Parts: sequence; structure tokens; C-alpha cells
Amino acid sequence: MTKMSRLPSPYGDCVPDGLTSNYIYSGYRYSTEGCYRSCFQDLVVRECGCGDPRFPVLNNSMHCQVFDPEARKCLEKRTNELGNVHGSFRCRCQQPCVQSVYTVSYSAAIWPSQSLNISLGNCNKGQEECNEQYM
Repeated sequence: MTKMSRLPSPYGDCVPDGLTSNYIYSGYRYSTEGCYRSCFQDLVVRECGCGDPRFPVLNNSMHCQVFDPEARKCLEKRTNELGNVHGSFRCRCQQPCVQSVYTVSYSAAIWPSQSLNISLGNCNKGQEECNEQYM
């Protein structure tokens, strides 16, 4: 895990935590992907009168009903038009000021390696037997 810190205005262009409006993922940290989804949902609600059921809607909106042919047609049309909202200029989504980035690494080492020293609180066996619990 790498923790990133960016400077807000006037030094940088990031979004301070908690300073987002129309963010559909209330209770969660701001992310650029969440911003794009919020923008997409906002555009769909404005043009169709209801939101895409795949994403949350804000309190004053409702999801499109599956049995409503007009809503389904509008939703399908807007999804095709707005499908690449990331590259368009219709949404402006900045990076968050504080962000944790996780990276994955792979190893070709044999498990368990000889250098492994796991001490389990409830394991009263030898190291080899304790390591077996992780396999």
C-alpha cells in the first residue's frame, strides 16, 4: 500500500475528502471512478427522469423501472451515448487529495519458504505444523 497526498488549490487540483457534491457513494471516500459514475448517473437522471439501476441514486431520484419500456429505451440510448464518459469533457473528475494505492506483486518462491517464521497465537505445534494451517 502506498499513501498519496496531493495539494489542494491554489497549489494543486485535487478534491479534499468530504467536499464533493452529487457524489452517489455517500459514506465512502471520494474516488475518480466514483466521480465518473456519479456524473454518468446525474446525466441519465436529468435526461431520462430515472437512474441506471447498476449505480446508486441520490435521495431525490429513483431507479428506472425494468418494466417501463420508455425508461428502458432512454437508459439504453444514454448508456450508448455516455458509455465513454471518462474521455469526454462532460465530466470533470479530479484526483482525491488523499489516496491509498495498492499494488500486487508475485513471487516464484516455494510456499512455505525456509525464511518464513509465523507464530500463531493459538498454535502450540512446531513451526512446520503451524505453517501447514496457511496452505
